[in-house]
Amino acid sequence: MDYKEKDILVSEGSRSILSIAVACLCFGGALAMGYYAFASDEIEDNDPMLFALVLFLIGLGFSAVTNIHFDLAERKYKKEVAIGRIAVGKWYHLPQIEYVSVFKQRTISDDGRHPHTRSIRYDVNVWYGISKHFTIYSNVEIEPAYNIAMRIAVKLNTDMLDATIPNDFKWVELPVKDISV
Repeated sequence: MDYKEKDILVSEGSRSILSIAVACLCFGGALAMGYYAFASDEIEDNDPMLFALVLFLIGLGFSAVTNIHFDLAERKYKKEVAIGRIAVGKWYHLPQIEYVSVFKQRTISDDGRHPHTRSIRYDVNVWYGISKHFTIYSNVEIEPAYNIAMRIAVKLNTDMLDATIPNDFKWVELPVKDISV
């Protein structure tokens, strides 16, 4: 796809070497288990094939990257999942944007073995209509999330709300000039 000057692309970027290595191991294991399932004489035994499927799905998880693409000229946006050069996503009509916000989100995870783990992440949300929004970016650090929110707000020519401090929301004064995304 040709990208135009008015397009915005928010991407997780590329995967780390460790993620790629784990994905390769999972894909290799899935291939080996799949071969074993077809080469074995025991046709009734589905365990190797099930294990191959699980390894394949884990490999997909370690190799997938999420991208958000805004086409401002056509007033559309698309959230896509990409694995290498293959991307899957659907275009949606871009509604009239009210504002962009950075929101501090507290999360609690429970793996069943340890006490609840509490963490914080910062979500960048695009708000439209009456209290409707979609999240375009999340990070555990405030600075990257804040910078993405500011650049998106400037590019969309809309307001930005800083909601990183609970019950102390502030409207951010944005630069007049367009800053590169």
